[in-house]
Amino acid sequence: MVLVEVKAAAGNRAQVVEAFKHSQARSASWEGCRQFEVTTSADDPSLVIVAEIWDSRAQHVEEIARITSSPLFQRFRRLLAADLRFTYLDIA
Repeated sequence: MVLVEVKAAAGNRAQVVEAFKHSQARSASWEGCRQFEVTTSADDPSLVIVAEIWDSRAQHVEEIARITSSPLFQRFRRLLAADLRFTYLDIA
């Protein structure tokens, strides 16, 4: 499992959520991605957290490398106040 913490720049949360909802719709085609949920923080209006379940960490890292090297991601990055933060978890 991986949690992706995303800090939206002021006024951009709705656009960030929409971008991740678009990714959620595409995630079924990503090899190894079993679940992709977009959530927002009840305590911090700028925080979006994506919870993903992958068959392996390596598959996630490979997909993230592909996504973050795209021109589309570079445009998306302008909506953020900070870099994406990844936390990898083992499901017990």
